Amino acid sequence: MAAFNINDVVKVKLTPAGIQCLDEWADQEAARSIAAYGTDYHTTRFTEWATVRKTIPADGWKEFQIWEMMQIFGPRTSMASPQFFERNVIQLVESAQSVAA
Repeated sequence: MAAFNINDVVKVKLTPAGIQCLDEWADQEAARSIAAYGTDYHTTRFTEWATVRKTIPADGWKEFQIWEMMQIFGPRTSMASPQFFERNVIQLVESAQSVAA
């Protein structure tokens, strides 16, 4: 049985629903940070980070650590939710090392 560390990196090709979900999550996180910390240096850095997270590479494959992908898409995922990843495929990035169970 294969096992993975939740810090491993995976990549997915987001559908339009996946891009919308990522955008909404990043906007909510930026707004939450501004509400909590105001417009200080931390908020500026976090807003820049949220903007970078929303950027989709030209090839369409977006990389996440597994825990991060779970945090963003997990609460919005159900049997009735739209499909966030093309063909529901999640690829393990080659540099990530799986651990034997």
